[in-house]
Amino acid sequence: MFIDDIISAGMAIDFDRLILSHIVAQAGPLHDITRRLFINVCACSLESRTYLDALIEAVKGPLRGFEVVIELTEQTLLERRELITELHREHGLHFAVDDFGTGYSTLQLVIELALEGSIRYLKLDGSLTRNINTRTAVERIMHITRQMAHELGLETVVEVIESAAQLEKLTDLEMDLGQGFLLGVPDTVAVWRGKVAYLQTRTDVQRTPVFVL
Repeated sequence: MFIDDIISAGMAIDFDRLILSHIVAQAGPLHDITRRLFINVCACSLESRTYLDALIEAVKGPLRGFEVVIELTEQTLLERRELITELHREHGLHFAVDDFGTGYSTLQLVIELALEGSIRYLKLDGSLTRNINTRTAVERIMHITRQMAHELGLETVVEVIESAAQLEKLTDLEMDLGQGFLLGVPDTVAVWRGKVAYLQTRTDVQRTPVFVL
């Protein structure tokens, strides 16, 4: 609700640096939860040498051992294609195509970046999830997207999973990863460490749904 205001106020780079600094500060506890970090980054931050230096320093230092995935929209990928390739080749960063399915850019770019290994994930836009049980065309789009992603060696991430009916349909479609209030709400690192510890004590942990955060 506030991201657009932050961008309009010219504070996006400072905001992204604040997020990065908090992630670095929590690197130790985060290791107990996951080895994969998805970070949303504003397009303008990619043009900031200060932000990029901080990001590279974090990846080579406190965040070493994590798969750091930068989430970018199709538009940002299209406009900064050379920088994306450079950051992947020089520093091992991977990228996710955020809000995929909104139809902004060409599939050719996505295919090229996938083949070179720069992008690893396609995040399907939440508008598709909301209509998965009411519009046959949406189900077909997700099915085709999953097939394409797997052909390119990518994983799919489905956003805005908020009902059991959505989860059941997306599980049938064999999507790889998911996020949404049905699976878990945003919370502090300490709370998530407790949740993970609890799940590890369950004898049926291997029978939990395919979707993970």
